[in-house]
Amino acid sequence: MKKNLYSSIVITFILLLFLFMPSLRAIYKFLPYHGLISVCLGFSLIIIYFFILNNFILNKKKNAGKSGVFKSKVFPWNYSAYIVILIFAIAAFIIYPIADSRKDIGKGSTGDDAMIVAALTIPGDGRLYDVALYDGAPVSPGPGWILLNAPFALLDIFWLCSVSYIFLSIFLYRQFPGRNRPSLIILLLLSTSLFFWEMLVNGHDLIAIGFSFVVLAILAFRYFSQGQSSLAALISLAFLVCVVSTSRIVFIFLPVLLGILAAKKDIRKAIYFMLASILVALIFHGFYFSISDYYQPLHLLRRGSGNVALPIIIIGMIATLGGVITLFYRKAETLEDWFLSIFYCLAIPLAFIAFGELNAVGWDFSKWEGANNLMPAIPAMLFYIGERFRQ
Repeated sequence: MKKNLYSSIVITFILLLFLFMPSLRAIYKFLPYHGLISVCLGFSLIIIYFFILNNFILNKKKNAGKSGVFKSKVFPWNYSAYIVILIFAIAAFIIYPIADSRKDIGKGSTGDDAMIVAALTIPGDGRLYDVALYDGAPVSPGPGWILLNAPFALLDIFWLCSVSYIFLSIFLYRQFPGRNRPSLIILLLLSTSLFFWEMLVNGHDLIAIGFSFVVLAILAFRYFSQGQSSLAALISLAFLVCVVSTSRIVFIFLPVLLGILAAKKDIRKAIYFMLASILVALIFHGFYFSISDYYQPLHLLRRGSGNVALPIIIIGMIATLGGVITLFYRKAETLEDWFLSIFYCLAIPLAFIAFGELNAVGWDFSKWEGANNLMPAIPAMLFYIGERFRQ
């Protein structure tokens, strides 16, 4: 019991750090009495998170369904997660055009434009990076990621992009037995974040990136755990990983991360998988670098060194290296281990970047654009929580 209580306290703190703290940007940017609202929301979320973790997850199987609203024989667990995703889709469909129209007055987000404007060049010359966004911001997404998601832009349904990746991750996760309740808990926790809703209705692709990491983790775990020998499946998986790893230039390490986890199950296949993914990712970057007047995804490297103080960069690099070394010695037998390892290795560098940028703007939350850097780590965190407390 004490162990469960300690776990829920730690998890509540992590949820506040990744779901609530970046939400302060929207509160300070759009709402009055932001200090009071922040304090009230923070305390409310502490109660909500602690309540969820202790009443709906930490109960043993023998106590499940005996009390509370979420009785196992009453609540529609089989469909509840998809109902929440439908709510996400409806909200994006209704609010995205309104949020997008703010560009007309110079206040909209370029999180979707970077993907859309680049993808719209595909029917023409296909020079993804010889374009400019309305506010002069550079195009951050890499080529493989833009090509993969081009249908959303070309069909004018980009509002559906993030929702599609959320759906796919939940669908694949639910193929494992006993994941109905954890799926709902994952989405309920996600929905408590104003940060998530802000990015969802703005069409920012970082939500899709984070959930694509979960999708790849599930696919890789199934492949290497089942001892499959299909070369076609391994090649397809490696190609998907390389495409997603181009989503941002800084995610080139994704094949290495998944390769280390896979090596603990089949080191020979893991090496082939890792090398193939890295090679094809470099080919994607190299080709578009060669045909572009200015390869815009590289701006993230300069932005990081310019906006984050050198001491923070050094500490972040040391912490990240420590995380990678720890990964070598951690077990990776279960899906829970994989989600935790991915969250761990994403959260450390991204958190240092995010808080370094917050420091750079003088802790003015309304100007904290670096908060976006936390989003790719959030889905792995939530899926870890779902696995960690799964009944």
